[in-house]
Formats: sequence, structure tokens, C-alpha cells
Amino acid sequence: MSRAVTGPIGKLRTARRLMMRYAKTYDVSARRQLVELLYLWARNGIGPLEYYLLGLFRPGIPWREKRNTVSGAWYWKKIQRINPPDIRALATNKVASNLLLRASGIPTPKIHGVLDRAGGSTLEGTALRSAADLEELIRSRSLADVCFKPLDAWSGGGFVKVVFSRDPGAMRARVEPSGPTLTMDEFVGGHLDESRYGGYLIQDILEQHPGVARFHPTSLNTVRTWMHEPEPGRWEMYCANLRMGVDGMTIDNSSAGGIAAVIDVETGRMGRALLRSIDPARGLQEYEAHPTTGVRIEGEVLPMWPDVLDLCRRTAALFPFGFMAVDVGIGTDHPWIVEVEADPHSFIQLYCVRGLRPMLEPLLHRGPAGHERRRTTT
Repeated sequence: MSRAVTGPIGKLRTARRLMMRYAKTYDVSARRQLVELLYLWARNGIGPLEYYLLGLFRPGIPWREKRNTVSGAWYWKKIQRINPPDIRALATNKVASNLLLRASGIPTPKIHGVLDRAGGSTLEGTALRSAADLEELIRSRSLADVCFKPLDAWSGGGFVKVVFSRDPGAMRARVEPSGPTLTMDEFVGGHLDESRYGGYLIQDILEQHPGVARFHPTSLNTVRTWMHEPEPGRWEMYCANLRMGVDGMTIDNSSAGGIAAVIDVETGRMGRALLRSIDPARGLQEYEAHPTTGVRIEGEVLPMWPDVLDLCRRTAALFPFGFMAVDVGIGTDHPWIVEVEADPHSFIQLYCVRGLRPMLEPLLHRGPAGHERRRTTT
């Protein structure tokens, strides 16, 4: 966050500039915004900047959804009770969650190992700690392209997509979509930042369905779903959106500058895409069509949506959580689980135009014992 919006005075000044901007661009009076802001601040603990980050100023949002919107502080406090840290670790550990999914017959991209100079290895136990080890892995498995995901990162930080080539005889790594071509020593020793991110998970790249790739071909455009268990043993999708990269980026994370479009959970039909911003000069951006490719988003139906629903329910049933996020990539033949999260960010309320309180409060009343019961019945 820039200096302009840090500190109490800076935040209030930024909120005031946003209020004036949206009074013009959304035709919603400053007085109405102020009344809503003060009410939600007092009732829900949603501060002035959070009010605008969550897009609550928009006149088209039903008042009940605004009242049902929770603050980030409230959410992060309650999640400790619903999904305690000891069980969240099952989702945080990308290797463990991937192996659980694969063992349960859930399609998910294959992991080849963890590259880590301190103690990296393949899943079979072969050392994977150097450029030479990585080159041996690539040659022995005839891998053409893979992605490297940092174990200690979030929001797409440190993600690298690579295509390997032999030129001539010497293996090289070309960083996608338009990065440098490096020797293996240069790639491992210089391009990957282990000092910052720790080890890197090496995983197959999912070939996505043309109906999804068309929005932005260089990123894997994933469906972020929020699954909850309104009663033990019955998992439902509470809300969902399609996350897309922009401007040739390889990741789709909204926190890294990507956009996200709400999805009707019953039909798979999308609404407008949003790009969140706290910059008063830019403000919240809404798109009927993708800003980079021009492909229409609003009104389009995602392929294989019934299969996505079924896969998310099956996946959620494997984990001992009260609710969770399931990230889905829609492949050429069927959907795949890309990742699961037990503590997804509450900004989903912005993109899905739906407050989280009705979903979370019943889980709070159920209490920690509910986790124990589900663990024995799943």
C-alpha cells in the first residue's frame, strides 16, 4: 500500500477521494456512501478503505448483502475456530494435499518433486537440490514444460512457467511467456529465488479448455469456488468466480493485478469482471469483455460446469474443514483441481457480490466438535 493511504489521516483522505470519484462514476451520492460507510463501520467493523475495496458503494448491491459482508478482521478471527491451524496445515502443505487428491482419484496436476538446495527430492526420494539434479529429472522423464511453485508464497508470488530445450545438446530453460532463455545453472542459481521463497514445487502444466483459454491464453484461468458444509456430509458451492490474468501475465491472481468475474453457481454463467484498486485515480474497474484480449466475459457460460460442481463437492468431502476454497482448472477433457485452501481471502465478497456471514455463522455455532465428527465420518 502506498504512502498516500497509510496512517489514519492518509486513509481518511483516500476514502474521501474515492467517495468523490464514485459519486460521479457510479451516480451514488457522497451522502449515501457516508451513511452506509458509517453504518457498516459501526455494525460490521468494515473501515472506510475496506468499504471501497469490497465495492460496497455500488448501488446495485442489495442492502442485505452489504449487511452480510464481514470485515477482514472479523473473518480472520473466526476462521481460527472454524478451520483451526492444526487442520489447515493439510491444505497449506501442497505436497500432502496433492497426494491426498491423487490417492482419492481426484484429477490434479502431477507433482514431480521439490527443488530445494537444502533437502529437495523427487517423490521417489531421488535428490533434487541442484541444476544437475533438475536436468537429470527433466531428461529422465522427458519433460517439455513444467511450472515451479514456491512452497512459501501466496497470491501467485514467485510462480514460474518454463519450457525446456536442448540447444544443441545442452539443456536450457525458457521462461514463459516471453522471458529469457537460461542455462540450467542460470535458471536454478539466479532466476529462482530460494532465499526468498524456499523450495519450489515442480508440477505439470494443465492444458486448459479452449473455451476458457480464449479469455487470456498465457495464464491458467482458474475457477475459485467457496465450498461449505451447511450440514454434516452435505457440501455445497456458496459462490464462485473465474480468475483471469491480463497483459500477458502467467498467473491469474487478482492480488497480482488479475481480474475476476462472478459465476452463477447454478448455471456457470458469468457476470462482469472486476479489477480491484484502492487508487483514487483509477478506482474499481468493471469489464464486460477482457481488457487485454477483447473477448466477451459477461453472459458467457463456462464449459463443463456440472462436472466442476461435482468435482468440487467430491474434493471438499475429503478434507476436515467447515468450509474451503477449491481452485479448478477446466482442462480439454475434464476439470482438474489446481489447489485447495482452508483460509482463502475474504475479498471473494467483492467479486461474488455476496456476504459471507450467512455461511460462516452456522459453522461457528457448530463448534470445533463438528470437525471431530466429520473427521471420523469422511
